[in-house]
Amino acid sequence: MVATSVAAVLSTGENVVFPTPVYDSPILTIYNPYELWKLNPSYIAAEYFYFIFAAAAFYHAFTHRKAGNSLGLWLGCLFSGAIVELFTILSPQIGNFYHTQASVMVAGRTEPLYMLLGCYGGIQYLAVQLAFTTAPDVDQSLFRKLGLSLLSGVLLEDIFGPLLDIIGAHMLWWVWHESDKLYEGKISGVPIASSFWILSETACIGLVYSCMRLRSALSISVTMAMMVPLLLNVPFMVLYHPIVELYGRPEMPLVERLINGEAVFIGSRASSADTKPMPLCSSRTLEDDGWTFRGISEKDGMEVNEWFKQSFDGVDQSTGANYSAIYMANLGPDTWTLYMDKKNQKPIRIVATNGRHGHVVHQEMRILSFEKRDHHLAVEDARQRMYELYQVSPPEGALFSATEADDDHDNEATEDDSSFSNLRASLLSGYIPPYSSEVPKATPGWHAADCAHLK
Repeated sequence: MVATSVAAVLSTGENVVFPTPVYDSPILTIYNPYELWKLNPSYIAAEYFYFIFAAAAFYHAFTHRKAGNSLGLWLGCLFSGAIVELFTILSPQIGNFYHTQASVMVAGRTEPLYMLLGCYGGIQYLAVQLAFTTAPDVDQSLFRKLGLSLLSGVLLEDIFGPLLDIIGAHMLWWVWHESDKLYEGKISGVPIASSFWILSETACIGLVYSCMRLRSALSISVTMAMMVPLLLNVPFMVLYHPIVELYGRPEMPLVERLINGEAVFIGSRASSADTKPMPLCSSRTLEDDGWTFRGISEKDGMEVNEWFKQSFDGVDQSTGANYSAIYMANLGPDTWTLYMDKKNQKPIRIVATNGRHGHVVHQEMRILSFEKRDHHLAVEDARQRMYELYQVSPPEGALFSATEADDDHDNEATEDDSSFSNLRASLLSGYIPPYSSEVPKATPGWHAADCAHLK
């Protein structure tokens, strides 16, 4: 087979080209681990950890094949997991999960081998084994079998799941189909539906195993491979989907920007309770605002108080942005340092650095002129001062404002203009629309400059 390289296009527009495989076929693809280590070392380290873990799990299953037929359980976890995993990835109607390239890939470079061996043959096998250590006797009632099945799923999801799903999502080992509405609800960057699916599948494996522990390894593994992909749909139909349909998903108001008279979609997020707008001036202290006093230092020949604040770390649940990965890649600052005068009345300088890379400076702002105002600044005054500061001319036409528009504009306003005018006042007062239907369509005549101060 002729090996070809794989390229990925990042959201920044950059191209990342994966190394050419050492061996490539429609069934199996092998990369040089050292070459992939340069791109994502944590992923390769995790891959070979799961290979070792899979070998240990198989050794346990093989040496305990007579007691409860652990070998049948291991094979059943592997076969049923492989069927479900490959079906969800390869099916065009689903296609909801994408892996990055590991050193050993199967099924046309779509599935890492460690996922099948280490996660299904390793973690899933261990979770079921731990559950059944609480009930070594074979003769059990139906309710006890159901209890062991649920315990198997809970052990996998609540004990082992975070070690895989959350870390993998944060370290960009895989991603979910972000446009699928089924995966809108997330916890720590992991879709709730995905977590429920893992729990359901493992519980179904536990149920089949509780009924067939005395059968042969072949019977157990074949039955699991046939029954588990069908049984795991039952919890979704009985529990997950009815709850979602009954209570519904939170409304996702659209956020749009007007460019040349057209509304361009920017993003959406679940609506929350109405909040008060942030005041233009505040009496909060630096400590109240999250700053920590570091000490006294010297800047520009004068003693100053040094304050610092850490940027948000982790995954933004509303957007899915992985800030930890951004900081590790040195694409943005994770620490802000503020220098104030000795009385903490006047800011001198603000420096944005990345502590993960030796506090390399990303941005530095020197404040040459500072005026403290004890009263609120009107929106019109603030906008005029912004024009003077940047030495630009005010744009022609009406602007977004919480104040009433001038008489000329009111006389020419259409029904859509009025709707948009009402919305702009509501937004500036802190109101968050609970329904996307409340966001009016774009109207001609509004331009990008019209919403500049809403950013």
